[in-house]
Amino acid sequence: MNGKTGHRTVTPQSLRGEILAKSYRGLPDDMSYAQALKIIRRYVRGCANLTLRARLLMDAFIQLQAKSILDGNAEFDLLNDLPKFTVFARNAYLEGMLGMNRRSIQKGVAELREHVFIWCNDQPSRNRSQAHGICLLPAFARVTELQRESAEREVRETSIRFMQRQFSRLRIEIETIADLVDVEMRQELEMTKRACEQLRRSRELEHGMECLAKFTETIDRIKMAIATGSDSKLESPSPDPADTPLTYENNIPFKNVEPCEGAPGKLPADVTTTQDPRTVPVLGPSAHQLAKVLNSALALPSDHMLNQRRPPNDILAFYGRAAAAKIGLHRHTFLDLGRRFGDAGAALLLIQAAFDPIVRNPASWAASFLSKGDISLIDTRGSFLRWSRRYCATTIILPSAHQS
Repeated sequence: MNGKTGHRTVTPQSLRGEILAKSYRGLPDDMSYAQALKIIRRYVRGCANLTLRARLLMDAFIQLQAKSILDGNAEFDLLNDLPKFTVFARNAYLEGMLGMNRRSIQKGVAELREHVFIWCNDQPSRNRSQAHGICLLPAFARVTELQRESAEREVRETSIRFMQRQFSRLRIEIETIADLVDVEMRQELEMTKRACEQLRRSRELEHGMECLAKFTETIDRIKMAIATGSDSKLESPSPDPADTPLTYENNIPFKNVEPCEGAPGKLPADVTTTQDPRTVPVLGPSAHQLAKVLNSALALPSDHMLNQRRPPNDILAFYGRAAAAKIGLHRHTFLDLGRRFGDAGAALLLIQAAFDPIVRNPASWAASFLSKGDISLIDTRGSFLRWSRRYCATTIILPSAHQS
């Protein structure tokens, strides 16, 4: 079936374009022609269903008629204003303007016609003169639709970029904690890392968000296992009978002291420190002082490690492992800090690295103490008083990584 020109085939979309052009009565009241031009140009440039030649051709049509279109009246008169929205440029002129051959321009015009952006109102001889040419009114008649679809597409593109960044973040987190897990969890992390590597380039939003939620849950579970020292399955242990006495075997000698400047002397018994002369003493709040601040800040699945009936060293060690997992500290650095400053001292340093807002690069800041050979004493009391006030009324979920 041929159209009125005797050359072009009539399709439902081309008929729709002609109907839209002939029924056009002007833009919505709250929109100007300058805004309409921007909406159409933005939508066409980002339309994935159009080829590059069609996008360039539509951009050229808008550029050729922009001045005339901006002179449009509020009330549109089809008889008098139709030339303002009609492109009379011949194919030879478009060839020189865009650097395309005639066949590419013809295909681009047909593509724009089928997507209802233009109406080919040529004469039977295809001469473009006296209001006979390529009419842009179908695009202006659809401007409200294009604006809505452009906004939806922008929201989707933002969600896709967010999803891709999250997959990249998960891949970096996996590389950070890979050295802190056993063989079984390392295999699970490698599988998750390969999946993140593939999905960080994906544009399938629904499937990608499902995988993102599943992988985030897996990594949080493994990080929780690192922080609590439990196995990779995080199985709930069978509870002890209520009358079972609490037992604790201390492998490293600790004693409660109050931190001070210089060397430890006569100190009150409400702070934990090491007696091992091979370690550098680290002065700071007691385990129960830390627990009083951090218990209100941490959101953990269970409070079995935070029970006040447990030994102070046990509580302090738990917080130290949680802080190490939060800042992404490597296992060898964690062990080196424990050997140099003792388990309690290393825990105090790691807790400050994780929570002190002044510390900008927590992992590097904690590792920097290993390179200082002339340290005789470290005092963290002042920093604890500073950041503890900030986190008393703040809920923090450990061990989550920094969000992108």
